[in-house]
Amino acid sequence: MRYSLKTVLTVFILASLITALVNLIILNSSQSVKDKHEYWVIHTHEVIDLVNQLRTQIKNAETGQRGFILTRNVLYLQPYNTGTKLTSKLFEALKTKTRDNPIQQNRLSELIVVLNDKFSELEQTIQLVKSGQEQEALELVRTDLGRHLMGEIENTLLAFEKEERVLLEARTSEYKEAKTLYHISIWLLEAMYLILIIWVIYTIKYKVMEPLHCLNKYINSDFSDNPILIAQGDSCREVEQLASDIIKRCTDSEATIVKLQHAHTLDVNLIKAQNQFLVDLSLKTKLPAHKVYTSLKKFKSDSASLNNSDELSELISIAHKLVEAPEEIDNFVNNAKQSDTNSNVAD
Repeated sequence: MRYSLKTVLTVFILASLITALVNLIILNSSQSVKDKHEYWVIHTHEVIDLVNQLRTQIKNAETGQRGFILTRNVLYLQPYNTGTKLTSKLFEALKTKTRDNPIQQNRLSELIVVLNDKFSELEQTIQLVKSGQEQEALELVRTDLGRHLMGEIENTLLAFEKEERVLLEARTSEYKEAKTLYHISIWLLEAMYLILIIWVIYTIKYKVMEPLHCLNKYINSDFSDNPILIAQGDSCREVEQLASDIIKRCTDSEATIVKLQHAHTLDVNLIKAQNQFLVDLSLKTKLPAHKVYTSLKKFKSDSASLNNSDELSELISIAHKLVEAPEEIDNFVNNAKQSDTNSNVAD
């Protein structure tokens, strides 16, 4: 298949621009999808971490309450106070993080009721101890209300965390798929660029450089014995046209050389005929050839003033023939050249 270098460059530039545009679109899309799934994986980890922190702070608050009841030392209220404040903040953070999940929002609505009851029970026992009613506080603890509320809190948090871990597994799988697709798209686009580059290299090497090398060999060799360019049929149009022009110029040069050789042969034959004629006439007149030629030219110009004797008439006739012979031979050569030209045009 023959095509021009302009076509090759146009196709390469257009294909490169299209590939770059597709590359930009696919990479942006893949990157966006990957970032989205990565965000949700990180988001789910954050929610699970908040659940664990909330569980820890609730237990810290309960531990501080138990220590204060047993020791009546206000230092044990520090974990209780810290746990109470952090529990409220962590709960609000969980509520904000899971606002897109109605199921988790329902669990949080149930959890806040139990948390309020639990912290109300803790606060009540602490106030009883502070007012000197330790026995009433212990009796309230022995009712197992606190243990029952803590069990409900733990169950709710476990269900909450289980839901998040299911989401984490699904989102992690989606993230891995998006990441794999992102890398595949990069490899595919790189492969497209590589194919374009290989195609251009192939075109330059096999359709330009090698034909030009063959053309150079043809020029530096005997044209008639080296038909290599004529057999070249898989090159660019410019190289093919260049080869065709060179062959045509070589053919024209050979034809011109043949014509010049033919004309040279005719000129040599003409000179030989003239010399032979002069020699023959010189022998007949017994005069030097150069004098005969000079006299003949003079006779041609002054023949009207000469006497009309038979011998003189014969001499004048011979002189006319001698002088007119070059013109006749020139006419012959011109006719021969015209015949050769007509035959070449016909061919």
